[in-house]
Amino acid sequence: MSRRTLVFLAIVVAVALGAAWLLELSWERAIYLAPVIVICSLGVTALIVLWAKVIVEGIRGVRRDRNDSVPDS
Repeated sequence: MSRRTLVFLAIVVAVALGAAWLLELSWERAIYLAPVIVICSLGVTALIVLWAKVIVEGIRGVRRDRNDSVPDS
């Protein structure tokens, strides 16, 4: 196995076991549901990143608007 495959496998197992702990599932059930858990985790992470970007861009836009509205002396 390549190093990249081992890293991704470790991430999947960690996410599955983290979800098992968080949701109080048995580890066997969490490993069985690992594909669903990983896909849902990916979706939640993508939404968090998207909204963080929207908020940051909104703040930058407000700052630019304030600077543009100040008349030059």
